Amino acid sequence: MKNTKQYKSWLYNESNNPTRKVQRMDSTADVLNAISDDKSLAILRSIAIASADSGILISNLNLTRKQYYSRLYNLVRAGLIRKEKRKHFLTSFGKIVYGAQLTIGRAISNSWKLKAIDSIGTSGNLPLDEHLKIINTIIDDKEIKEILLSKSSNLPAIAMNDNKLSPDDNVENRYIKCTGN
Repeated sequence: MKNTKQYKSWLYNESNNPTRKVQRMDSTADVLNAISDDKSLAILRSIAIASADSGILISNLNLTRKQYYSRLYNLVRAGLIRKEKRKHFLTSFGKIVYGAQLTIGRAISNSWKLKAIDSIGTSGNLPLDEHLKIINTIIDDKEIKEILLSKSSNLPAIAMNDNKLSPDDNVENRYIKCTGN
């Protein structure tokens, strides 16, 4: 697109023009690419926290119009945001991706704890119940703890092989069965 007006018209008048369709992104790599830089994440975060019109977002984020609209285009193509009455909103899919981004942020802030758990776990000499106690003690974030203790984690798989857990046990039951607490 050569100018911002033409671009904005193309981006937001799709519903008014049935012959023109936005090419949707449909792979994980496409969605991750749409949020792959700090400016795109800032736009997504700003829209998630409080929907605002374009002018406010551009000035608050200190972006040029071109930076803003090119990133906005990618977010729309990825199906993460939509515009309604001059305001931007997260789509249902966008809410899920934004939630995953928040989880990644919390994992980054807990990365030293996660590295400690990994280094303790690789020794191979630690009984499963002790490993679970360490996770429960070190990790404060409930969602990260649930991920570490989930069915897809290596830890519960070991416990299930020891016939302590069934695949249907939730996180609390897994911890209780493995530790006796």
